[in-house]
Amino acid sequence: MAKRVLCLHGMRQNSDLVAGDFRALLAQEEVEFMNGVHKPSTPLPENMAPFRSIFGDFDKGTSFIWWNVEDDGTYRGCEETMEAVMARVKETKPRVMAGFSQGASVTLIYLLECALRNEDPGIHYAIACAPPLVRHPPLQERLKTIGVKVKVPVLFFFGQQDDWCPYKKEAWTTFMDSYFETWSVHEFQGGHVVPTDPASIAKAKAFLASS
Repeated sequence: MAKRVLCLHGMRQNSDLVAGDFRALLAQEEVEFMNGVHKPSTPLPENMAPFRSIFGDFDKGTSFIWWNVEDDGTYRGCEETMEAVMARVKETKPRVMAGFSQGASVTLIYLLECALRNEDPGIHYAIACAPPLVRHPPLQERLKTIGVKVKVPVLFFFGQQDDWCPYKKEAWTTFMDSYFETWSVHEFQGGHVVPTDPASIAKAKAFLASS
């Protein structure tokens, strides 16, 4: 039976921009999408202009974010995002959450937040594609104070040519071993994308078929 998967886009994107890739990666599953709950306050920086096609249009209101990253690493708007995602999970009851880039960070922080609150996350699997390392000092302080271990298994996808969020093996191993019981990594030939190559598709299928 197909599993319902809630998919979350990256920074300054929207659901339409990642729908095709997530449908390819999760070919056997029932996918649904959610847009970020915030909008960027400024247009796309000029130095990002060469990559304009992968972002939503600021002027047309199709560019969404899950939070703004402050200079000290704080994710401003994270709390509102967590409440919105929790409400969505309760409403549509997905069995899987899958995120790309900033959306992958949302997925990980959602699981940690549920563990910190001692609440059932409502999902049974999580997939994080090209996530940046989780910072957000308020969360880090709570994790230091309250020991938690997320029980939901997590599958990571990292592109071997990803210059935006490169796979920092030592840092990720330390982070995941500290707070997650079961996790695995699949590296693929590619950059900062949701992978759609046959090996990644097969890995996701096997992961979601595991008990």
